[in-house]
Amino acid sequence: MNMKKRLKKAKKLVVSLFIGIFVILGYVNDIAGVHELTSNYNFRFLSNSEKTIKEKLILSKIEALNYKLPNSQNSIVKFIGKPTFNYINNNKFKGFYTNHAMLGSISPIKSQKRKYVFDGGDCRFSSEAVAFDEKSMTGKILITNITCIDNSNIGYTLKGGKYLGYISMINKPGISSVKVISEDGLFTVDSSINYIAELYSPISSFVKQGVSIAGRF
Repeated sequence: MNMKKRLKKAKKLVVSLFIGIFVILGYVNDIAGVHELTSNYNFRFLSNSEKTIKEKLILSKIEALNYKLPNSQNSIVKFIGKPTFNYINNNKFKGFYTNHAMLGSISPIKSQKRKYVFDGGDCRFSSEAVAFDEKSMTGKILITNITCIDNSNIGYTLKGGKYLGYISMINKPGISSVKVISEDGLFTVDSSINYIAELYSPISSFVKQGVSIAGRF
C-alpha cells in the first residue's frame, strides 16, 4: 500500500473515530473536540449507529442544495442523534440514554459582523431537552452551543449564556415546542423530519478556534 492510500485510509479512520465519539458522548462542547460530561446524565445517542449518522450527514448536505440565502437567527436543521425526555419527569429512570442531542444545519448560516457564512451542512447545534408534557406529548429543546467548519477546515464556535435558542417544529416557527413520540418505551423526537433552530438573538460573530482535527463534517 503506497503512502497516498495509507494517508487516505488514516483520514477515514480519524473521521470514523470522531463520529464514534459523537455516538458515545452525545454532547460536544466546542469545535476542538473538547467534551463536557455532566454527572446527572448518561451520554449515548438513542438508536443511532455510525452508519445512520453518516447517512444523516450526507442527507443534510444534499438537502442543503435547496437553500441559498443564509440567516443569522435561524436555520433548518436535522437531528443527527435523538434525545430522550424520560429523565425530565422521572429521576429514577435508568438507562444509557441522554437528554442531549446534536442537530446538523441544512440551510446556510451567517454572522452579522465580519460576515462569516457557512453552507448548509457545515454547522452543528448542541441541544438539551429541558421540559416534557406527557399529556400533550410535547417537549422543549434548547440550544446550548453552535459549532461550524468552513471550506478551509477552520473551526468556529458560538457561545453565549446557558442557552442560545430553541428548536421548533418546521410548521410552527416561533413556538418553542416539539412533538414527542414514544419509541420502545422511550420518549423522544421523530428524527426523520426537519426542524427549525431559532436563536434568541442574531449571531453577531463567531469565535475562531483554529484548524479542525476532524476536517469537514
